[in-house]
Amino acid sequence: MAEQEGQQFGVAFQNFSHQLQGLSIKLGAQGVNQIIPTFSGDQAEFKNWMKSIEKYAMLTNLEQNDTKLVAYQSSTSSVSDFIHRWLRDNPRGTWPQLKEELSSRFAEVTDSQHAFEILNKLKEKPTENVQVFAERLLTLAEEAFRGQDGTQAIIQSQLIIFS
Repeated sequence: MAEQEGQQFGVAFQNFSHQLQGLSIKLGAQGVNQIIPTFSGDQAEFKNWMKSIEKYAMLTNLEQNDTKLVAYQSSTSSVSDFIHRWLRDNPRGTWPQLKEELSSRFAEVTDSQHAFEILNKLKEKPTENVQVFAERLLTLAEEAFRGQDGTQAIIQSQLIIFS
């Protein structure tokens, strides 16, 4: 009798745990929709969308696999279709790999040469202070010199030339 009650309690607890997990997933999906802007492929919005995903992942301690799902959840249209195909075709793919694929298709700056050209023409906007301009400059410099060894040293020496 006690053993049967124990089994029933175990099953009830397991059901409760499963329902709680489902609720947690639903609340997490709602949170993503409220915190991360939806991205539909507009190149001008890509960088902010990526930053929002990275920030959300850091604040919620998401693992890389879950970060891919956040990108999928916060995308629409052709971006969502692309991520769906990529996830299906690359079941072991990592977030950095997906991020690189998304950048090559939807980012305003798609390669280092283009970033370097923009970097050469970059000027401080009348409405931005030095700190904001420096951050914009550093972000673009990182894109221009992505994948090169000693990236930080190259960026610093190049920034001295630009200033």
